[in-house]
Amino acid sequence: MNKIYFVIVFVLIVVICELVSRCQIYLPVLGGPANLLVAIFLVLFLIAELLIVFYHKSNIKKRWGIASAITFVLAFAIWILSDTGRPLCFPTSWFQGHALWHVLCALALYFLFRYHVSENNDKGSSLVTFF
Repeated sequence: MNKIYFVIVFVLIVVICELVSRCQIYLPVLGGPANLLVAIFLVLFLIAELLIVFYHKSNIKKRWGIASAITFVLAFAIWILSDTGRPLCFPTSWFQGHALWHVLCALALYFLFRYHVSENNDKGSSLVTFF
C-alpha cells in the first residue's frame, strides 16, 4: 500500500509540474508559474516537517531543521531576486545570484540530512555514527 501511494503521489506531482510549466503567465514577485510551484512545495515541506516535529515528539535536534528551513527560504528568495532583470541579476559579474542559490540549496540539504540523522533510536545511539 505504501509503495503504490508513493508512486501515485509522485506521478501526480510530475503531471502537475508538467502542466504548470506549459503555462505562459507572469506572476508579480514570483515571475513564472514554475516559481509558484517551488514556493508551494517549499511551504508544504515546512508544514510536513512541523507536523512531524510536533506530533511525533521525537528527540530529534530541531536546530538542524530550523537551519535547513531558513536556508531554503533564503535560497528561494535569492533565486527569485537573481532572475533576469531583477536586483541580483549581474550577467557580467563574477557574483551570480543563481550560483549562490545552488550553494545555499546544497547547504540546506546538508542541514536537512543532519536534522534527520540526529534522531536517536531506542537505545539512545545515533542512527548514523560517522558524523
